Amino acid sequence: MSNSGRKSSPPVLPPDINGESTSLPSLESLVLGTAVDGKALSGTSPFPLLPPPPNSASSPVYWHAGIGANVTAYGASCTISCYRPKVEPGDLSHISVALINDDPSHGEQSIQAGWIRSPSGVQGAPDGAYQADPSQLYVYFTTTGAAGEPADNVKGFNIYQEGFVCLEDTFQPGIDFLAGSLVGGAQRSVDLKFQLSGDKWNLRLNGTVIGYFPTRLFTTDQRDLANPPLADVSKTLADHATKVVFYGQVLDSRDGLTSSDMGSSMFPEEGYRRAAFLGKMQYQPKSTVVDPKMADADDSWSRVVDDPERYNCLVSWKSGSTSRTYMYIGGFG
Repeated sequence: MSNSGRKSSPPVLPPDINGESTSLPSLESLVLGTAVDGKALSGTSPFPLLPPPPNSASSPVYWHAGIGANVTAYGASCTISCYRPKVEPGDLSHISVALINDDPSHGEQSIQAGWIRSPSGVQGAPDGAYQADPSQLYVYFTTTGAAGEPADNVKGFNIYQEGFVCLEDTFQPGIDFLAGSLVGGAQRSVDLKFQLSGDKWNLRLNGTVIGYFPTRLFTTDQRDLANPPLADVSKTLADHATKVVFYGQVLDSRDGLTSSDMGSSMFPEEGYRRAAFLGKMQYQPKSTVVDPKMADADDSWSRVVDDPERYNCLVSWKSGSTSRTYMYIGGFG
């Protein structure tokens, strides 16, 4: 479905993340269009590709909108509004933050978190473990890029495979639901933060560490544990990320164009209380022991949109509001 007939909207306010008054950004601070802005992102795909749901097409099409940068990073954080988009069976839709190490000495390594809706479930989930209807917090990791099946210590969602260590008595990815926002009404959001601390990539949800990815996942070829550790661990995700992305993704499993939605199903021009948003998009440029301060994503980052008539994002870099660098994101298939 095309949005070519939709009306242009006036400038939109930043998301009121802290419940504080916010100022209107100038039109010049809003980036919206068809081009890929900023420096090119490394890798065959600018964004990590989640595996298709069970019994889905083996060669799905992925649609993206988001921002990213080739940067050395030891952490990343953002606020993400939570919605329940319409998603066709066999498809999935999510909005996420991801850290990637794509050094050529090994397969692409990544960790990511956000919310996801996948009516047909996710790969690797035991029967009955994944509740498909509402949107859920999820985590995902891979040590080998997009190819291959979920396997312990190699790649997988949530706690379905060995990898992510969920701390006791905390919010559990893939099990607990997220309170959804209402278009035009109450907005519900979560704060997510990855931070490398010693031998762990900690994940914080609303300030509380709910679990971690052990760095050992990224130091050995987990597909063959007889192999010695990778020759130079300093080039792996056990040491740092080489790319940070904040993005939305729709996996299209069918012949022809999907009607699955991204975000709230509204296009970014709709603004606060209608379009989904990511705010306070930041990364950590120095190791935690040296300087744990976070830096805002800025206009040197790339903005990548596959087809703005389907899904798009509108970005305000270092806006000066409480939302810092933020973007509205979404669309209907």
